[in-house]
Amino acid sequence: MTFGAKLQNLRKQTGMSQESLAERLNVSRQAVSRWEQNLSLPETENIINIAKIFDVSFDYLLNENIESTTSVERVAEKIIPVKKIADAFKRYGYIFGYIVAGFSLYCLVGYIITLFSVYKMSIPPQGFTLSGANGIFSSFYGILALYIVISTAGCIGGLAGAVFMKRKFSKGGGDK
Repeated sequence: MTFGAKLQNLRKQTGMSQESLAERLNVSRQAVSRWEQNLSLPETENIINIAKIFDVSFDYLLNENIESTTSVERVAEKIIPVKKIADAFKRYGYIFGYIVAGFSLYCLVGYIITLFSVYKMSIPPQGFTLSGANGIFSSFYGILALYIVISTAGCIGGLAGAVFMKRKFSKGGGDK
């Protein structure tokens, strides 16, 4: 395939007009037309810029024997697996929500057990005070209460996310 045919294919695959390519290269539309008809070749600087615009090698552009895949096809090959992953996440992402909720519940139970065991022992009775700290989080109990609130939010958020994902994207409903 000639340089002109390759340039025309690349331009059409990306949906670019001769005018817009000419504008990007600071040449006339007629110059691009002459290149595509193999009536002339662009200057070296323009060949470099064309290779950058379409993300292809100089060899591909200039060597008529190279018929390798173009950048557009390589990008499409990379996008398809990402799209499959996104579709799989939409379909099965609710499982992630259940995992988050389960882990948060596990932590919540541990924090509550810790709170009751330390409170039962009452060592010291007023709570463990952290030196130099002020406010509700200046004691061991305040920090533990914060962890309990965060874990509860994780449980609720994970379950809400799971229910939302399952209703919206699973086989039974919504978009696929």
